[in-house]
Amino acid sequence: MFAISRFSLRSRFSALIATLVFATTLLLGWVASRESAQQMEANIGAATAEAAYQMVDKLDRSMDARIKEVKLLLGIQALTNDTSPGALRRQLERLQENHNVVSWIGYTDPEGTVQAATGGILEGVSIAQRPVFIEGRKSLWIGDVHEAVLLAQLLPNPNGEALKFVDIATPVYDRNRVLQGVLAVHLSWKWAEYIQHSMFSPTKLRQDTEMLLLAADGTVLLGPEALIGQSLASLEHLPSPATTSPQWAIETWPNGEQFVTGYARSNGYEDFPGLGWIAISRKPVSIAFAPVEQLRAAIMGIGILLALLFAMIGWKI
Repeated sequence: MFAISRFSLRSRFSALIATLVFATTLLLGWVASRESAQQMEANIGAATAEAAYQMVDKLDRSMDARIKEVKLLLGIQALTNDTSPGALRRQLERLQENHNVVSWIGYTDPEGTVQAATGGILEGVSIAQRPVFIEGRKSLWIGDVHEAVLLAQLLPNPNGEALKFVDIATPVYDRNRVLQGVLAVHLSWKWAEYIQHSMFSPTKLRQDTEMLLLAADGTVLLGPEALIGQSLASLEHLPSPATTSPQWAIETWPNGEQFVTGYARSNGYEDFPGLGWIAISRKPVSIAFAPVEQLRAAIMGIGILLALLFAMIGWKI
């Protein structure tokens, strides 16, 4: 009777030890899985935010380069001398030939009539009511993305898509600081699309990574065709104008789908003051965090095996 009672107590004690070892090992595996998964999610999110920053930084630097070129163009003596429109036109066209993102360059008189322009387009036409002249005669001005108005039917457009431009305009003075006219440059919005596409490697394309560019008011300027022109100002984590660093979040988009979303707001670069653009990099959660789930499953699987092994050892001991 004593032996049976002693054996029953030892069996219960062994079972308790095995259970404790199993539970402890399983708990440690779960904690390791959770901590590793959280760190991996943070790394994936940070990489998404970095991609958005890289895009907006490239745009800012490209705009700064174009502004510097316009400032250099002001140094052309022909702009402030009594030069024939033909000679001035050739000067402007030489600049355009070196930069395929420049769609049109024009030089107006103080009243807003185009005196010389690349391709002779709009020469003799008044643009006095256009923002590019109204703002450009005051100081260096950068206009946000807009569709072509006067140039829509005059510039080559092989694919038939709506032409969009970013404007740069600046007043031209003589040596006595008397206004001589306005130099206006229309940059094709295609250059932003080139930068957008340059962000994609074959791997990112396979992983369904998408890059978007929003105007300061949240309107989609670049991105999936279905979203162009739509407002995404309702996105919960959209950065405010005061936000200066890239950030990321798991964002629920208007279609109800969740994306790991990185944000970066344009702060300008050197001569380019910035237009408040917001670059977005997004990837579906199921795809972005697939490696996290694989890691979690691997750690928990190993944890369960170790827990069983240690429980058996504990039972034997």
